[in-house]
Amino acid sequence: MEFCFDCVNETILNVIVLSSHDERNAEAKFICKGEYLKTITNYPEARNQQYSVEFHVFFELKEGLIYRITNYFNENDWLAQLAA
Repeated sequence: MEFCFDCVNETILNVIVLSSHDERNAEAKFICKGEYLKTITNYPEARNQQYSVEFHVFFELKEGLIYRITNYFNENDWLAQLAA
């Protein structure tokens, strides 16, 4: 993750968190607004491009602790915004 912090500057907005009644699963949905500052290998050249991408993060919980995290976002949309 630290590598990413050198390449982008991001702000998380509009966070929504949901959890299941049995407390074994949770989801966070949010908008990630950012600026692409430093080129990442095999990605478009960084030119301080602005982007906004919706994320969904799913959590599996065991004994009240986060056991697994899975995240989804539209990478093609993000790449299109960087290429613009």
